[in-house]
Formats: sequence, structure tokens, C-alpha cells
Amino acid sequence: MDRRYSHDIEVQLLGRPGVLLFGEKVSFPYQKVEGLFYYLCVNNQISRSQAISVLWAGSSEATARKNLRDAVYNIRKVLGQDILTMEGNTLIVLNRQMDIDIDIEHVTRENLLESWKGEFLQFFFVKNCYEFEAWAEGERFERKRTYLKALQLKIMGQKTGQGLDFLEESGRILIQSEVLDEELYRSIMKKLAEAGRYVQAMEIFQSLKVFLEREVEELPEEETQELYEKISDMKNRLKRLPEERGEYFFGRADILYDIYSRINTKDGDSERRCRSFLITGEPGVGKSMLLEQIQRMVEDSDYLVFTWVCCETEKDLYLMPWHGIMAKVDEYCKRNGLDVESPTDILLRQNASDVQFFMTRFEILTESVFRYLTKYFRDRKILLFIDDIQWMDSMSMRLMSNLLFRMGQGQILVVAASREDDGDDIKSFKIPLIGRGILKEIELKPFTLEESRQIIEETDAGLLNNPQLVEQIYRKTQGNPLFFMESLRLFARQEDGAAFTDRMTNVIQSRLLSLSRRERVMLDIISIFSMPVTKEEINQILGMEEQQLLQILEPLLDKKLLYEKLAGGEVHYGFRHQIIREYVYSSLSKEKKDIYHNYIARYYEQEYGKDKNLGTCSLVIHHYECCHDRYKMYWYKVEYLEAFYRISYDFYPMLARKAVFSGNIDGFSAKEDELVELAEEIRALQETDSGMTPIRMRVEYLLGRYEMFVRDSQRGRSCIEKSLELAKEIPDRDYIFYNYLQLILYGDLTGQNAYMRQVIETCMEFMKDCTRHHLEEECMLIRYLGICMMKDGEYEKAEKLFMEAVKRLDHTDGSTERYRRELSACHHDMGICYIRQKKWEKACVCLKRAVEIGEKYMISGEAGVFYSDMSLALCRMGDCSGAERFAEKARTCFVRAGSLWGEAKTELCCALIKEAQGEPEEGKRRRELADRIAKKLDSRFLWEELKSMES
Repeated sequence: MDRRYSHDIEVQLLGRPGVLLFGEKVSFPYQKVEGLFYYLCVNNQISRSQAISVLWAGSSEATARKNLRDAVYNIRKVLGQDILTMEGNTLIVLNRQMDIDIDIEHVTRENLLESWKGEFLQFFFVKNCYEFEAWAEGERFERKRTYLKALQLKIMGQKTGQGLDFLEESGRILIQSEVLDEELYRSIMKKLAEAGRYVQAMEIFQSLKVFLEREVEELPEEETQELYEKISDMKNRLKRLPEERGEYFFGRADILYDIYSRINTKDGDSERRCRSFLITGEPGVGKSMLLEQIQRMVEDSDYLVFTWVCCETEKDLYLMPWHGIMAKVDEYCKRNGLDVESPTDILLRQNASDVQFFMTRFEILTESVFRYLTKYFRDRKILLFIDDIQWMDSMSMRLMSNLLFRMGQGQILVVAASREDDGDDIKSFKIPLIGRGILKEIELKPFTLEESRQIIEETDAGLLNNPQLVEQIYRKTQGNPLFFMESLRLFARQEDGAAFTDRMTNVIQSRLLSLSRRERVMLDIISIFSMPVTKEEINQILGMEEQQLLQILEPLLDKKLLYEKLAGGEVHYGFRHQIIREYVYSSLSKEKKDIYHNYIARYYEQEYGKDKNLGTCSLVIHHYECCHDRYKMYWYKVEYLEAFYRISYDFYPMLARKAVFSGNIDGFSAKEDELVELAEEIRALQETDSGMTPIRMRVEYLLGRYEMFVRDSQRGRSCIEKSLELAKEIPDRDYIFYNYLQLILYGDLTGQNAYMRQVIETCMEFMKDCTRHHLEEECMLIRYLGICMMKDGEYEKAEKLFMEAVKRLDHTDGSTERYRRELSACHHDMGICYIRQKKWEKACVCLKRAVEIGEKYMISGEAGVFYSDMSLALCRMGDCSGAERFAEKARTCFVRAGSLWGEAKTELCCALIKEAQGEPEEGKRRRELADRIAKKLDSRFLWEELKSMES
């Protein structure tokens, strides 16, 4: 039955109340009946006298009792007789044995906000029933109070930029709920303003203002009004900024709001501290643009604004930044008719022998000029914007620090920017000021992926319909605004994705210029690797002592060019920016690249020989490809793909009919057609390069296996025959045998018994001439010859061959896995031979022996074959319980292996068991299911196998 409801009875008490019976809404004859039911849903029971006092307090006792009986009758009539039970003559109880769901019972502290659909019994009233209304109002008040408390806690806990829609909705809910806590409204307004939602923050204020004027005839508190004016002012200033300013500015709304609101705070305000700011971040993260944005916002404010941009070439020039700033102050004073002694004159007259003396005079005079300006212009404060202070000389840094200590609490403010890879001068400057609350450091972070998508949407870059390219650009640039925007411009111009714009090049080069030769060489080497690397890997090229390596790596970590992370118990080093790695790598000469890649390829080749790890194999391929060693590259490409096309069918080819290609192994991937593409590539190469013959032999063999058992068996046979021809040409003894084995399996799979026997005999002749012999391979050939005899009905000859193989394997002292797997297969095939002759006891003995020997070494599909055959033999012997047990074990194995053939065989075993147990209908159903699965496989061999089992 298709149920479209979760419970027989569903009751909603939050919001507009209602009751569903079997998914359909029901109606009660009148409100008091409905009210009584809702009361019971909350309290589970009610005494008769209590029900009368709540709902019929104004009626006589006789009338009230009659009305109560009538209400109980109507509830039962609507929802079923069992919905209510009576305990004695006093209690009416809601029967919770019924399948009834009440919404308020699912509300917890954790899900309260998500579960809230509205007030308790919203818009439901019982006319002239004050006692019921008093009860409902009490429930309503308590539940709403709990809800509002949870709402307030969540509002206060929201981080900047998160839950913005929730904050807007919460503001409306608080006003509708007549909450008067203005601190809560201010918190919502601030959080929305910090996220750039100025209009929404102002709308909340206006709604609050209307509410207060209407309800209490008062205006919002002064602090709330000031916050509104600040937000409104900031919105208007941002709106006035020129739209065509040559650069696109996105985000940073929280930082803009924080800085602007603090530098505009009135004296005496609780937020007056920390009104100078140091903006830090990596190159290209947008520090300069943010400074420009803030500067534009305060252009027509009461501040006296002066700016300076430090540059690297001035790093050693004594007090150069302040010389520049005070020159601008001189110009400003002359323009306004002020006569002040300029501190720049002291610099010009300074003698080199008395630096400290003139430094002190310069500082005192600078401070006096600033104080004079603020006084002359009626308490207008000084606001300095200084960019790239990492290039400021130490004297200038100290002067700025001293000025902030003496004047930074009211007369002078600084908004400065510095790279995150700051040196000792920056640390000496900022730490004491931050500790005193005079300076606040703001670290600019790169954009998130979501912010990057918003940028694309706003700039109409046309990439949103290609999310993979968006993520590719984001990974390459790590969200760095300059790199990200420049990459978008490259895309817009349809230039090479690996190219660098002039701006990108300038930023990268500015970071690399100060590096020593050893540090630059270290970056060159790490750029060779496509992922973070260990010291051991770096040392394959450098060959240094660990201490020497660390001495080079540490400055690169300090300058934020590299990062380190711990993985697998080892420290790995990598570029913080993929785009910088690509620049460094592209700057290397071709000869250097080839040498470095070759060193690394040989190192990884040795490592792969130890662990056979696919990840290591992929690195071998990459580095040999980069140093143009085609032979090694193709050799390891075949090696890599072999893992994805590995097929377990050497004993049981029918198991390879499903899930033989695995596109992902432990996180490493390959395309299903990649082997075909590789084969075509190598075939074309072999025409001009005979050295590729061993690789083509391997790939033809691998492709032949895959085609034979998955796609086109005839095409697979052609590939195997080509591989066999190439193996003989080299010659390669192992691959000759492997190819003969595939042709044997081809004959087995396609039911070509004569062809199969011919290949076996040819292979046996080849094995006689070999100088190297493997017993398990010889016994495998004997076993397959026995299978041929068995299929032709020559059971005695087949038994002799199986026994010969068993004796030879039993008489060896080899206990390796391949010996025991082959011995197990011999016992199993002998068991099948006895099954075909209906010698059930002998079959059971052989099959049990096969399981005992090989169970430990078998994979899921092979174990399933053993178990299903064991089930069949036990069923024929009348042991149905044992047969069922092995059938279920077989089913589990086949499902795990993804073998359709095995599922068909298991269903047939179960059919035979059910028929033996006297359940012919179930047996018939299982047979039909087995037939349907077998037809899906479209294999003559498999169909004959099932039919032989059935007979």
C-alpha cells in the first residue's frame, strides 16, 4: 500500500492548528470539541470536573456534563473510537497507543528555531470561553518566550557575513513580537552593515522607529539613532564613489564598516579605542585598493588627510616617508596661509654625525606641527594613509610609533598597510601599540570560492556555466584577488591559461627580488614537483645536510612563499600560491627542467619498485614525460593502467562479466577508454621505434584481456594473438605463456572446446622447450585439458588428468599461494566432474577439500563458485539446511564481487533447494529469476553452465 502520510493521526499546534487523519484534513463540529482535543494533545489527560471548568464554566452542572459527553462522542466520531479512553469515572485520557504524532513533542532546544511554524494555536479562539483562552494564552506566552530567547542567542552568535537572511527575518519577527530590547536590534543592524547590506539594516531601524512611535510614543535610543546615521552615511558615501574608477572593488564590507565606524566615533564613545589600523595580507590581496576605498569615503570629512606610498628603493633612505608627508603638510599650510616652521628644513640641514640629535628635533617639530594644525582648524584631526610600510626605514617606523603613543588617542589616526611577511621592524612597531589598544591589526584574507563565484556573476565574466573552470582558476590563484581578476582578464581575452599579465608578473617578481641565490634555487627545485614534497625528495637534487636545507627553507617560510604541513608523519613543503609555482617553473631553462625531472623520475622509480603504490607510479610517469623519456613513460603508463583493468578470471572466467574496470582505486583514477587510446598511440610509435615492442606487447595483452571478457571477445582474441606474436619476437617466455592462457580461456568462455584443446597442446609443447619451468603453470594446463575432456563427456580421462595434477602439486614442498590456489582449483574441478556424473558423495569430498585448501586465498567471486557448487552437492544428498547455508555464503560473495553470473547460479541453487523442501512455486520463481539474469549475460558458455546445473 502506497502511504502518503507518516502517521495515522498528525496534529499541528504551532501556527494555524489542524488535524490530519490518514493524510486528510478533518473538521470538528464546533470549536469546544476541537479545543478539548487540543488540550488533551498538550496535557494527555483531563478530569471531567477540570474539562467542565475550562470549557463550560458558565453552564449548569447537568448541561455541562451533557456537553462534555457530546464532545467526547464527537472526538471519537471524527478520529476513531479508540482515540480516547476513560479511567474510572473521572479521567478522560488521550490514547497514546494509537499512531498519533503531535508537532510540539518534537520541539527541542536544538531544533526550536527550525521547528517554529508560528505561535501556539495561532488564530484559534473559543468564543466566550475565558478559562480556555487563559490556558491557551499561558501556553502561547511561555512557548513564545522560549522561542524568542533562542532567537536572541542565535542572533548574538552569528559571525560576520553568516546567516544574513536569518538576521533580516529575525528583525521582522522581533518587531512583530513587540520585543523592546534595542541592543538586539543594534546587533542585527551592525551585522547586516558589516556584510554590506546597508539598505536592510536601515529598513530594520525604520520598522523599529514606527513600532516605538506607535506603541510607546518614543523615538529609538540615541545610540540606535547614531548607528543608523553612521550606516546611512556609509551607504551614501559608497554610492557616491565613481563607478568608472578603473578597478573593480568587491566585498570587504565588514572591514570597511569596522574602520569607517571607528574613525568616525565621537570622543568619549565606548568605541574610541583602536582607531588606527594596520591592514596586513599577502601581495595582491587588495590592501592598496582597500586603502583607496577608505580614503574616498572620508574625502569630505572633518579629517585633514595626508597619504604616502612607501617603495622598496627607499628602504635605506633616512626618514624618506616623513619627508614626503611633511612636504605635503607644507604645501597644505601654504595653500591655507599658515606660517609654520617646517621639519623638512631640519632634514636638509642635518649632518651625518648627529643623527640622533636631529632625529629628536625632527620628531618634536613634526608633533608640534600636527598639534598646531588640529588646533588651528578647530579640532580637525589628522588622518594618515600610508601604504606598504614594510619598505619604511626603521627611523620612520619609530617616529610613527611615537606619534601614535602621544597623539593616537584623539588627534592623529593612521591607516597603514603592510605585507604579511613582515620583519622585525613591523613587529616592534605594531605589538606595543596593539597591546595599548591604540592600533588594531586587520588581516585581509583571499576570497573564498563562493565569493569568487559572486565576482564572476557581478563582472559578467561568463564563467558561471562552467563551474569546473571556475574551480580551476580558483585553485590556481587560491582566491588572491589580483591573481584571480587577472586570470579572468586572460580568459576574457581568450589567452593561454598559463600566461601571466604584466601586473601578475610585477607582483611575483617583487616577491622574488629579495631572495638569495640559494633560496631561488630551492624554489626552482620545489617548482619541479606538482605537489608538496619532503626534505628527502628535495635532497634528490640538492644532496645537502638536513640542517643546511632547513637554513634555506626557513626564510622562504617566513616570507610566506612556501608553507609546511605534516602528512604521514613527515613535513611537506609547497608553494602557497600555485600561480607563483607556475611562474618559477616557467622561468627555468629547458635543460634545467630535463635534468631535474630525470633525477626525480629515477628516485620515484626506485620507490615504486619497493611499494608498488599507484600514486608513486603516477609521479614516475609525470616526471619521465616531462624529461621526454618516452620509453619509460609508456612503460609505466601500462603499469599504471594494469591496476584498473585487472581481471580475476584465471580460474573462473565467468566471474569477469561485470565490474572488471575500476575507475578509482584508493583515490587514483583512470578513464575506461584510456587503455584503447594508449594502445593506438603506441601502435603508431612502433612503426618508427622498434624499442617500443615490449611495451606494445604488454598493452596488446592488457587490452586483449579487457576486450575479451567485457566488450568483444573476437576483438580481444586478435589483440592477444598480436601480443603473442610480439612476445615470440622478443622473445618473452612469461608473456608467451600468459597469452596462450588467455586464448585457452577464450575457448572456454565461447564454448569452442576443440580450439581450447588445440591451444592447450600447443602451449604444452612450448613449455617443454622452456629452460625455466613453473609446476603450477604445468598443472594449470593439465587441469584445463581435463576440463576439455569433461565437457566432451570423457569423465574417466578427465578424472585421471585432475588426479595427476593433484598428485604433482601434493608431492611438492611448496606452500606458496599460487601452488595452493591451483591445488584448490584442481580439487574443485574434480568435484564438478563428479557432480556431472551424479556422484554426490565424492563431489562433496572434493569440494570440501577445495574449500579447506583455497578459502584463505580466494577472492569473493572465486569463493562464491566454491560455495555454490558445495550447496548444489549437499542439496542432491538431501542436506537442505547445509545447502541453504552455503547458498547464502555464495550469494554474499557474488554480490560483493558484482558477479551477475554468480547471482544466476545462486538463484538456481536456491530453486533446487526449495523444490527439495516441497515448495515448487518458490522453486519455479527462483528458476525464472536465474533465467532472466543468465539471458542478460548473452553468453553461450554461461547459459550452458546453468542448464547443465539444472539437469
